[in-house]
Amino acid sequence: MKKSGDDNEINGLPAGTPLEGAVFEIYAYKSGNLIDRFVSGSEGKAVSKPLPLGRYIVKEVQAPQWYKVSDKQLDIEVEFATQIIKQEFLNYSATRERFRLPISYGAMFCLLTRYALRELLREPTTRA
Repeated sequence: MKKSGDDNEINGLPAGTPLEGAVFEIYAYKSGNLIDRFVSGSEGKAVSKPLPLGRYIVKEVQAPQWYKVSDKQLDIEVEFATQIIKQEFLNYSATRERFRLPISYGAMFCLLTRYALRELLREPTTRA
């Protein structure tokens, strides 16, 4: 189950809202090979294909728009054929963050969310 971990100021969704569009991947524990890739639907549910018995790593690789990718990583083991493993992942808003990426020649490039840009434009500026 994929849910919003907080109130999102950009899209207006409250904490606990099921989130659509989160992308998950399952990897074989020993080899690290990608086994499956699946996406959460409108009810926040993401379902993998049936897995053979074994141990796996599950992680979110893409968050829904306006959210940060969860750093949660699951180490799961499928021990019997009819086993169903349920887990909740929370995504927290990325609305107030500024992401800085270095550009060549020492310049800095700043990516802003709409909220951050509005806040930046509200701040008085002084120039030397």
